[in-house]
Amino acid sequence: MSKEITSRAQDYSKWNNDLVVKGSLADHSDVKGCMVIKPYGFALWENMRDQLDWMFKDTGHVNAYFPLFIPKSFLSKEAAHVEGFAKECAVVTHYRLKNDPNGGGIIVDPEAKLEEEHTESHLYGLYLAAGQQLVDNHTLVDHQKPFCLSNELYKGVLLEQSTGVFNGKVYVHKDAQKTNAFQQNNNLVISKKATIDSKPQLEIFADDVVFGVGDDHIILQINT
Repeated sequence: MSKEITSRAQDYSKWNNDLVVKGSLADHSDVKGCMVIKPYGFALWENMRDQLDWMFKDTGHVNAYFPLFIPKSFLSKEAAHVEGFAKECAVVTHYRLKNDPNGGGIIVDPEAKLEEEHTESHLYGLYLAAGQQLVDNHTLVDHQKPFCLSNELYKGVLLEQSTGVFNGKVYVHKDAQKTNAFQQNNNLVISKKATIDSKPQLEIFADDVVFGVGDDHIILQINT
């Protein structure tokens, strides 16, 4: 076992990881950046936690619980205080899941519904079509509350006799004041027989909205 563990002097970080994994304290998770704490490792953590808990309470302190997740806007407000640090964190976005009507299992619902104030939605799509393929993209960004931001960017490359469709709809409700929405669809068409049908849609019922929309298509004819 000792031969399988990196020496502490050689690489402290790898030595620590080797002890944790090969000592069966924890193991790698399918979620990037996360680990599964095994029973023996968790028992060690419980002992340390309990000892520290009584030490803190002896000083007159009490426990409190804070949410694990925080809005990105909080980091923006404190940007001046984190200067010089690597601002790396796991970003969690809220998507609805649904059954694929084509039998492909569970897929992300392309409808983004902003149902709370100060919510952000970012939709990004990339598609490549060749032969006689049809790539059909339909999205809905539904702004229901004020002070929300949405950003949508879809890009496509179309070859031979393929067809691309982009139909993106942004709906802004009457109560969704101070909405900031952007939608862009860019396509590179590399054949005279390939086609793209880009149809951005916008329905606004609020009177204080910032909105940007665009669709750029480049057609290339390559002679061989």
